[in-house]
Order: sequence, then structure tokens, then C-alpha cells
Amino acid sequence: MKRLLALILSLIMVLSGMALANASEDALVVGSTTRMSGDFFAGLWSSNTADIDVRALLHDAHTVSWLAAGNYDTNKNVISNVSITKDAQGNQIYKFKIQPDLKYSDGSAITAKDYVFSVLLLSAPQIVELGAANTNYAHLVGWEEYAAEAAVFSGVRLISDDTFSLTVKAKNLPYFYHLSLVDVAPYPMAVIAPECDVKDDGEGAYITGDFTAELLSKTLLNAETGYVSHPSVVSGAYCLTSYDAAQGVAEFEINPYYMGNYEGQKPSIQKIVFRCVTNDTFIEEIKSGKLDLVNKVSVASVIDEAMAEEGINNTTYPRMGLAYIAFACEEGAKTSSLALRKAVALSLDREAICEEFIAPHGRVVNAYYGLGQWMAVDKFQHLKTLKSYELNLEGAEFQLKKSGYAGDTLKMAIPENNAIANGVVAQLEKNFAKIGLNLEVTVLPMNVLLQHYYRQVERTYDLFFLASNFNYVFDPYLTYHTDDAYQGVWNRSGLKDEQLMKLANAMRRVDASDKDEYKSKWINFQKYWVEVLPAVPLYSNNYFDFYSDKLENYSINSYSTWAQAIISATMK
Repeated sequence: MKRLLALILSLIMVLSGMALANASEDALVVGSTTRMSGDFFAGLWSSNTADIDVRALLHDAHTVSWLAAGNYDTNKNVISNVSITKDAQGNQIYKFKIQPDLKYSDGSAITAKDYVFSVLLLSAPQIVELGAANTNYAHLVGWEEYAAEAAVFSGVRLISDDTFSLTVKAKNLPYFYHLSLVDVAPYPMAVIAPECDVKDDGEGAYITGDFTAELLSKTLLNAETGYVSHPSVVSGAYCLTSYDAAQGVAEFEINPYYMGNYEGQKPSIQKIVFRCVTNDTFIEEIKSGKLDLVNKVSVASVIDEAMAEEGINNTTYPRMGLAYIAFACEEGAKTSSLALRKAVALSLDREAICEEFIAPHGRVVNAYYGLGQWMAVDKFQHLKTLKSYELNLEGAEFQLKKSGYAGDTLKMAIPENNAIANGVVAQLEKNFAKIGLNLEVTVLPMNVLLQHYYRQVERTYDLFFLASNFNYVFDPYLTYHTDDAYQGVWNRSGLKDEQLMKLANAMRRVDASDKDEYKSKWINFQKYWVEVLPAVPLYSNNYFDFYSDKLENYSINSYSTWAQAIISATMK
């Protein structure tokens, strides 16, 4: 029996290798050192950089396009006209008319009803029943009533087949990224809520039919067919043709009905294979022709080795994010103690970590920012003045005694196959032993680690080694919101600090035309963030993408993800 099982497993591996080899002959093979977790829908249940890349391939037709240096505009390739007016209460009404002949990947029409459905779906109480937050559009008029009962959403209006409007509450204005409040991507109601419809009788939009949590559990979360992991009808440049969660491989083909990105460009690369790779093997895979592009490489030794190889091209760009040790700050957790969090921070030599793994391609950061953010570039000199937690075992021991947890054990979760995480653990174990603290480390697959971090399962870890990239919209108001409704996917830290939330709100409430004021508020937020320490900031760095001669016209510097850059790229 054992021999038979071994033979079957060997055959499966051979066939899998043959399938991948065959796919690579006529497809662009893209690798990421982050493994996909399979949330390819809207980031309601989890989010990692690989999943975000897949979403960028699959979902487009957004009402808003994000450009460089914090700039953005309505997506002219999708929206033919937008008018902005105010009602008698000072609420701001955004009325959108969409371009004609927009289509999903199956050839069905994208209409105003699809945009309205998206807002209704993501705001529905049924989403909360499935363990996600429904607060994406909490800034719209009537959200509270709709989110509670899924009745009529008064601030969302279906006006005609090609026109809809969204009304932002006056109390949420001004808002620095005001167009982001009405950024909507269409999702296919026929797939997600079959037999349902969107209506508007003059008081606001609502969904008719058997729109239940039970239905959405099947259409969204089914492991084999659900829209979250297997979106079958999409609006983006590519369609998902297969996804193997066990192998960490997804395959895509061009969406023949794609309307083009905000520049009107359409992809020419017919097929893409996206899979997880390791820093130890990707160089040989590129040289042997098994891999064409690897995205977001950050380990210095690997970067230097790859740059020395003939026939491997590279491009570099500053990261819009950072690596950090996240704390569980919710009530009842040991690391809800600020003194204990400071003890951890003072037990770590961040400069040594950076020197060993990142330098000269990155540097230590002292707060919640990334080197590639436009605010960080403009305010670089100010960032040097932020409080910095340097290695100080005497100070760490003092803070540990102050916390009351001397002699205790902290539990830490780290991702698989991560050399930097292992380096951080080695430091903490050595230095914790000197101050009287113990560390218990568990290595987890990234998707499991994120389930704990997002509190989708009972959180049993005190520390998490993670790295995150920020969106164009840097708005940490919900990230540090104190209300229970935002705990989990939004407020991952569990920290409930009213002053931090107040400073985040002050930043978002700057007029869109006043970048200097926004940057000033941004610095104020960063200063206080360091004081309350929801996480230990480690480093930000320059990413490197490496690719073979098979890929041409790859301009990642002009876009935020490889998935967007690939639209204008070509393949030999």
C-alpha cells in the first residue's frame, strides 16, 4: 500500500510538473515570494500582497483611477461623466454616468445596476454574518439603516441603466482623498446573487429576492466554486482559468471584453501563470526558463546574486510599506500592556537586522510608513526626528518589570520560509533570555497566520512577524478605529486609543487641495503612533523585480503592482 501511495504521489508530481512546463511554453510565468491565500474578491476576509495582485488582474472598471505621487481622478475609460453637487443638508452627491458597451468577461453587459449592487453587497448585514466587515461605505448617507436591516440604502441611487449616484455624508467632508469615498468596482450579481435584482423606487436602492447569508456562503465562500477564490466572471484585464490552493498556482487568460485601463491600454500577453517561489530557487528558475518574472524581492544577498547574473534583467522601486512585528493589543492580551510592547521593541537591534538582510537596499523606519509613499519622500527630514527604539536591554528589563510579565512566555507566529523572520526570532530569543522573558515561536502558512492576525479564529499569539504595503489612500482611521464593528479585518491590532483615532481623523479631514496640511497632520499621527506602539516598525526597502529577456516593456515604476504593469508589457 505504501509503495502504491508513493507511486501515485510521484505520478501526481510529474503530471503537475508537466502541466506547469506546458503552461510556461506559451504563458508568462510570474513568481511571488508571498503565497496566495485565495481571497481574490474584495479583501473582506484577508489581504496579502499576492492576493492584491490577483485582484488587480481580475477586477477593474473602477470609478476612480490611482496615479502616481498621491494623485487620482475618475476613470475616464469607464465613466463618461461625473457631476458633484450638494443637497440641502450639505451632503455631497456624486452622480456617475458610465460609458456604453462595458462588458464582463462572459460578454454580459456591465450596467449602473452592477455598481449599485457592489455597494449594497459590501454594506449588507449578511456579509457580517459571514465573518467580514461591511463598513466600506459607512460614509454614505443611510448606511446605518441599510447595514442593520438590508432594507433601502438612501444614499445609493439607481437612476437609469447607465447612471447612478452616491451621497457622502456632510460630516465626512472635507476628506483629503474624497474621490476614494465613491470608488466602486462592479461585481456580477448574476453570479453572486442569482435570482436577485436591484431596485430603486425613489427612496434609495435595495436588493430583492433570496438575498441571504446562506446564499452568499455558497456563492462567495465555497472552496471549489465560490467567487472569493474562483471568480468566474470579472471586469479586469484577465480571467482566472484555474487556481490550485494546495500548489499555490493560479492561471489566467486575457479577458477579450476588457475595456482597457485608465490609459486605454489593453494587454497583449495571452496567458499568465502566477505561483509562489522562494529566494533560494528563483534565480535558477529564471535561468532555466521555468520562470519569467519574480516580483518584490527584498533580501539583499539574493538581490546581489541575481544582479550579477547574465541574462537576468531587473528594475527597482521604493516600497510603499514596511516590515514590522505586530502586537495583539486587545483587552486581555499580554501585549495590551504598553510597557511590555516597549520591552519587546528595546530587545531588538533593528539596525543589525537591516544590515544583515536588507542593506544597502533599505533602511530602518521608526513609524507607520514606507519609503515609497509620497508623504515620506516629501517629509524625509522630519521622519529623522521621530522617536527611535534602539537596542537597550537595561531599558527593556525595566519596562518588562513595569508590565508585570517578567518570567512569562510570549507566543509569536511567523510565516514559512522567511529568512528575515528567522533572524528576528534569533535576536529576540537571545535578548529575551537576558531580561527574563521567554519566546514560543510557531511557523504557520501565510493564510493561517493571517486568519489569526485578522482575528477570524481565536487569536492565541501575542506577536506576528509581518510586512504590509499601503494603498494609495493612506487613511488609517479605520485601522485604529475604537468601535467594536471595526475590530478584525480593519483594526487588526486591537488597540483602542482615542487619541490615535483622533489624529488619523484629523489627517483625513484635510481639504483635497492642501497637501502641505495633510503632510503636517501625517507627521503628527506618526509621532503619536510611535508613542503607543501598535507594532515595532522594522524596515522599509527598495523592491527588485527580476525578469528574463522573454518579457519586454515592463515598466513597474509607472504602476503600483506588476499586475497593472503587465498590461502595457509585451512577451517575445
